[in-house]
Amino acid sequence: MISNQAALAHALGHESKELRRTAGTNIGVVVAVSGLTHWPELVTLLVQCLEGGSVPYVLGGLDTLYKVSDCNVLGKHLVWLLGLCNTCV
Repeated sequence: MISNQAALAHALGHESKELRRTAGTNIGVVVAVSGLTHWPELVTLLVQCLEGGSVPYVLGGLDTLYKVSDCNVLGKHLVWLLGLCNTCV
């Protein structure tokens, strides 16, 4: 059985704009409720979407990044995210 996170990740690259946007909205809600600490792979997933070269994945990744950071959802997790990014450099 596929996990909810895997299903949402897969939907980010769907040809349907509506499905990509719905997946991005759901991911934004998950981050708002649970925080990035409950889905640390999300940062890597978004980077892969943006670097992947597939137009639907790039658009899905950008939409999701916007939704995750919208309304300062990411603000309370910014310190954690910066710490993670520093370990990737």
